[in-house]
Amino acid sequence: MMRNFAKLIPLGTVVAVLNFTTLEAHAFLFVSNVANKPLNPDNPAVINLDLSDNFTPGNSSILRYDEKTGKFLDVFVPKGVIGLTSGIAFGKDGNLYAADQANNSILRFNGKTGALIDTFLQFGANEPKRPEDIVFGDDGDLYVSGLAGGGVLRYDVQTGTRSIVAQTNSQGGNLLSAGLNFGPDGKLYISSVLNDNSILRYDPTTGAVDTFIPPSIAQAVPSGTVFSPDGKSLYNGTFIGAPTIKEYNGQTGALIGDFVTASDNGGLQTSSRLRFGADGNLYVSDFLGSAIRRYDGKTGAFIDTFVPTGSGGLQNPGGFAFFTPIPEPSAWLGVVAVGAYLGISRLRKGKQNNSEMKFATIPNDSWHQARISSEIVDSTNRKNS
Repeated sequence: MMRNFAKLIPLGTVVAVLNFTTLEAHAFLFVSNVANKPLNPDNPAVINLDLSDNFTPGNSSILRYDEKTGKFLDVFVPKGVIGLTSGIAFGKDGNLYAADQANNSILRFNGKTGALIDTFLQFGANEPKRPEDIVFGDDGDLYVSGLAGGGVLRYDVQTGTRSIVAQTNSQGGNLLSAGLNFGPDGKLYISSVLNDNSILRYDPTTGAVDTFIPPSIAQAVPSGTVFSPDGKSLYNGTFIGAPTIKEYNGQTGALIGDFVTASDNGGLQTSSRLRFGADGNLYVSDFLGSAIRRYDGKTGAFIDTFVPTGSGGLQNPGGFAFFTPIPEPSAWLGVVAVGAYLGISRLRKGKQNNSEMKFATIPNDSWHQARISSEIVDSTNRKNS
């Protein structure tokens, strides 16, 4: 019996895993809820690189939604914890990192509970001012853009070394950087905005910086970029101007045309960040529209407003991230326990069915022989176990 039990536990465990792990490894969409007035390039405060007139600290939060349905789940980080949220990203440690523009810092939160862990980075002079976006490279380093200057910072998580990798824009002026995005070539693509509308490219290996998309063909205030899943195209949105998503050649930077057109944008007003989801479709955070919109990943056609305007208190979404937390070890122990239980149940059921099958083969006209045969079968099973 013990040998049969041992054989059935793995089967039961597999059944348990199939039935329960989807609940433990739930896929989420995290959205940076800026909840403040939008940037206005005509405001003197912006031109003077003082954004305090445009943003009121303390209203920001991070909201969590179902990655598959867009349904609001909860307030992951409540307002008041982050002065002014913007870009967010998950690290290899499973924790959530968020840029805090109001306090020139990067905060770290528990990726499962949303509890504040610490101030991961605090920026000083000659470092990013008003950190706008953050992204982790394949090397594990953290990259941070500065909307009010200070360049793009590269932070070595292992050694603590900080270095500024880009300081000037395509025209030689002070770099005011927004969206950050790594391409399939391993290079970092930087949105240069406000005083220069272009997309810069940084090579982490050589340290070289060049202009990938010049101002002549770039979007007005090209806030965010993303590569197509096959790497052949680069898509870029705009914070002001015509609400379209432009498509560029992913290798040369040449303009191809409108991927998301003004006539089929689903009400898009401004595009802050762009991401491709697990379904292969393009997701865009509409800052002014206070929604997350979804477009066909191959044609650019509008699909739906994935997160409706104001859902869960959504107001002026900035950065967003898809993330599936790894189940806790205790959860897997529970799966194994359920698997063992199912294994035992299957063994008992199998034994019962086996006994019933042998009894069914006995002729109906000899009840006495049937009873004796049944006892023999049970005795044999006990010996085999």
